[in-house]
Amino acid sequence: MKASFILAVGLTWVSAAMGSRCKPSSVSSSVSSVSSPPVSSTVSSVSSVSSASSSASASATCSGNFIVDGDFSDNKLPPAWTVSGTGNAEVNPNCYAHGVSCAHLETGPTSAAISQVVTTVSGTIYDISFSYFILAASKNPTLTVLQDGVVVETIQLNVGPTHTWIQAPVVQVTATGTQTTISFSVNAVPGGEGNIQLANIGMCAYS
Repeated sequence: MKASFILAVGLTWVSAAMGSRCKPSSVSSSVSSVSSPPVSSTVSSVSSVSSASSSASASATCSGNFIVDGDFSDNKLPPAWTVSGTGNAEVNPNCYAHGVSCAHLETGPTSAAISQVVTTVSGTIYDISFSYFILAASKNPTLTVLQDGVVVETIQLNVGPTHTWIQAPVVQVTATGTQTTISFSVNAVPGGEGNIQLANIGMCAYS
């Protein structure tokens, strides 16, 4: 009986040890490195607030590019882009000395915006992608993305690294008609400043 007790205890210990050794550990990881032309850089954090409610299937493919002159290679904003707001918006053909064109939006204290009317299909889901580069930011300026005048994404510029290209979170929208106006606006408060560059704007569709 004593031997049986020792054997039982031994088996219990072996079972517990093996269970502990084989139990998978929980590992959490985050990707903080973001590479975005024209400059590859490491981005520690991007603060954004999205109000878009669209959702595409994970197995669906987003294809095409419905934005005209999203790389600003025409070296001018009109006619592809419409400028609005009281701030300054222009194309910089040598974006921060990196040899790539971009849109330069600067405002203080109101807003500077560019927009484009895109041909869309009602009910279709689209992904909007872009990169931005913060030159200066004070008193909590924001970069907003709008669909037909409604804000669908807000990025807080004060919390992002400056003088670094940042790949923005993808903004997903659902078209409600055959034409959709997509806008990018830099907004500042009195005494504040928002000064950024935009590049590589794209818009693909799920089919």
